[in-house]
Formats: sequence, C-alpha cells, structure tokens
Amino acid sequence: MIVYGEKNGKKQINVLPIEWVLGLREHPSSELFQTDAEKNVSQALLLTQIASDALESGDYNKALQTLQQMSRLTPDDSSTWAGLGELYLHFNRLDNALGACQKAVRLGPEQADSWSCLGDFYESSGQYPEAEKALKRAVDLEPNEPVNWLGLGRVLAEENKRIGVMTIYDRLKALDHNYADQYFRLFVKPILESPNR
Repeated sequence: MIVYGEKNGKKQINVLPIEWVLGLREHPSSELFQTDAEKNVSQALLLTQIASDALESGDYNKALQTLQQMSRLTPDDSSTWAGLGELYLHFNRLDNALGACQKAVRLGPEQADSWSCLGDFYESSGQYPEAEKALKRAVDLEPNEPVNWLGLGRVLAEENKRIGVMTIYDRLKALDHNYADQYFRLFVKPILESPNR
C-alpha cells in the first residue's frame, strides 16, 4: 500500500506491506497511538510470529533475518538471542553462535533455553564436558521439558556414558513417549546392540 504524507514541509511517499495494513483491522485504534517502546514490543511480537512461521515451514534464512531484526528491537530479550544462537549453529556460524548463546545466558541466566543454546554450541564444537554442564543447567531449570533431556542424553552418548544414557531414557519415558522412542532408536539401541555391553 502506498501512503502519502508530509514531513518538515516536504511531501513523502511511503510503501507499507499490505499485511500491516490488513493487520490494523484486528487492533483497536488506541494501538495507533503507542509510545516508541510499545511500538517496539508490538513489532517484536509480530516478528516473533513471522520467525515462528518461518521455522515451521523450514525457511531458516527468513527466521534468521527476522530474529536479527528482533535483536535490534529488543536487545535485552534472552530468548531472541538463544534463538539466534541456535540458528547460527544451524548455519555452522560458530563464532556468531557462541556470542549469541553467551549473551542469552548473560541476559537470562534463569532461562533454560539460554543454557540449552550454550550447551548446543559446546556440543557442536566437540566440548562435551562443557556441553554437559550447560545442558544439566537447562534440565534443572525446566525439568519437564523433554527437548532438554534429549540434548543432555545426546551429549552423554557422545561421551560414552552408558549409565547416564539409560537414566535419560527412563526420564524421557516418564515425560514423553515420542521423545523416548526417538531417543531409544538413536542412543539406547546402539548401546544394547554393542558387543562391549
């Protein structure tokens, strides 16, 4: 949509994405008079949905670009930095991933996704003891989240800690059968079939 306006006595033409204009129908008119901070939060919420949709559809480039925008709008949001870190890992941009994950932990030391991000970074770079510590912290903060247990179990398997792998499997069976089945196929079954049992 093209919007005509005036600024400092000069005529301006602005082009707005049609989704924004159509989205106005869903919001009360009072939202048109928001402070800059409120606008940043509103825009961040919109970007969160766009990033989520991009991830769901497998468009990781769009998700990365969207989260980069969000990090400029809400630079103190640990979840944004954790998401960025995970996407940088997806693209094997390890330096960027480390910086984003460390920032997530600094901003949200009590957020499991911050520690999970850092653990995933350490795992990707082969630093398994550090990965184990970070993922144990994530599990401590969110003990009912199967993804955290799965990540920790993956690292324990890399470290060949068989008892730990089996303990994680028992925990996953209590939390989520789908994750437990996946974990069994990937990590438990190879241990059970190993001649070194």
